[in-house]
Amino acid sequence: MNLKKFILMAGTILSVLSACGKAEESDGGNGKNVAFELTARISDGSSRSWGDGDKVRVWHRVSGSETYTDDGIFTLKDASKGVFAGTLASGLSSKKSYDWKVVFPVDATLGTDYLVQKGYGSMDHLKGGSFPMEGRQESVSGEQAPSLSMKAGFITVEVKVTNKGMYDVPFSSAKVGSTTVFVRDPEVVKVGGSASIFVPLMPSEIQGGKVAYAVNGTVSSAELTAEAGSNATITYDYSTHRTEVNDARVYSGSRYSTFTSMVHFGKKYYVAFRESDTEHCHHSAADMKEKAYIVICSSEDGVKWSKELTIVNDRYDLHDPQLIVAPKEDKVLCFQGTTTPGDGAMRDPATAVSTLVLGEDGKLTETSTVAVDMGKKSCYWLWGLTTHGDWYYGVGYYYYDQGKPTLFRSKDGVKFEEVSEFTVEGNEASPCFIGERLYVFFRSIQTMDCFVTYADAPYTDWKTKTYGFTMHSPKAVAIWDRIYVAMRYNMYSNAICCYDPQTEQFKHIHTTFTNTASTDVGYPGLIIHDGAMHVSWYAAEKYLDKSPDIFYQSIGLGKIYNLTLSAF
Repeated sequence: MNLKKFILMAGTILSVLSACGKAEESDGGNGKNVAFELTARISDGSSRSWGDGDKVRVWHRVSGSETYTDDGIFTLKDASKGVFAGTLASGLSSKKSYDWKVVFPVDATLGTDYLVQKGYGSMDHLKGGSFPMEGRQESVSGEQAPSLSMKAGFITVEVKVTNKGMYDVPFSSAKVGSTTVFVRDPEVVKVGGSASIFVPLMPSEIQGGKVAYAVNGTVSSAELTAEAGSNATITYDYSTHRTEVNDARVYSGSRYSTFTSMVHFGKKYYVAFRESDTEHCHHSAADMKEKAYIVICSSEDGVKWSKELTIVNDRYDLHDPQLIVAPKEDKVLCFQGTTTPGDGAMRDPATAVSTLVLGEDGKLTETSTVAVDMGKKSCYWLWGLTTHGDWYYGVGYYYYDQGKPTLFRSKDGVKFEEVSEFTVEGNEASPCFIGERLYVFFRSIQTMDCFVTYADAPYTDWKTKTYGFTMHSPKAVAIWDRIYVAMRYNMYSNAICCYDPQTEQFKHIHTTFTNTASTDVGYPGLIIHDGAMHVSWYAAEKYLDKSPDIFYQSIGLGKIYNLTLSAF
């Protein structure tokens, strides 16, 4: 080969080698899909250690960039040193620095979409070894393998509510990212006060420095930059309050749908009611073709409702469901009056209770139905219920007006002990606590008028006052040191009245439904949740309508407060 040809060939080879070098560097000095090892050291302060078969998920990005590349799953290679081996999804350049992120387990989540906090400020629900771990290391040269410190894989976010409004406000739940935390015994945040709920957040849920959150269901977003194992605070100010009114139809069927009850449990609102094939007032069921049963509908937003569960008793016709969330908030109890079809009489047991829990599909599941034990008064109908501390309290009466209405209490919701008899002649009732004082709202058997009786512990010395309006099926809830009662009001409407314990005044403030053509309306459910008062009821919209529907309305607490000021 002559010198000229050699020089030309050498130049060509050098050009090719130079081009290959640039291509290799642009792809990453280590190439793509090549074996890679990194070290993940557990340093979360727990006794956890790596074991055979452990796997982590790995991500990397060029330092300063916005997004990570998912490198997939790495498997433990050396447990003593915490070395994991896997394959990179994209190569590294020796001229760049990289940020690394490792999460354990590979599909790390918080393990649940909601948690329960014992009280304002409590962090007990964040303890334990069931939460994931995460490790981060930034600005690592492309020539080096990262060594990450694995610690608690979530950010502890304090959602702090401050109340600069005109009146006390409820604060029962906070959601950050995909996790909601409920307060087990929520009270109210006083004017000028504050309260906190602590929510665990996976760092991966922070997108672009922002995270979605909600207070009592009111959705917002906040700027947040934090790493796993750190603390962050989101402050929400109750300077304005909901005033809107929303209506919905819960259920429309071809049979009689009557007698509603309502709770909020987990992530849903639930409305229970009785469905039968004949007019609702035939408690004896003597002319029924089929036994009546209990239907429960659910909704996450109060707008779209669907049928979720039916409770059927092989022996009894069922009446007037009463839903109540257990004190530990781990289940819902559904109490129902029972009748033996065809014999025209109320037989033992006069009350049954079904235990309802959330199934794996997130829907209510009936785990058991048993007779309520009230001792010698087990033939009573346990009609009105509430909880106070660890106790269930209920007011029972005998359907054929024999015996006096009685206050019962129970630890398990099945076996009830008698507390005291009432001196008044009433049947449909709703107990409600303000502090340790118990108020009971009754419908008079003789006149159908409303009367209120109250007593302090041990709830034996009752003081009573009668009010001159007709009230059926009261349902009471307390807020702002007042008691709000939903009822069939003066026969024709479903309404909310407010009772002021200080003055003993009782005034109508709001009507959810009026029907002057028929009295077939009423029997409401009533709860306070997410900054609003929620009411359910049944109503026949036309004269002699034989298939009443189930309705729902939410009224913002701001509107309720303004209506109360106007009434008093």
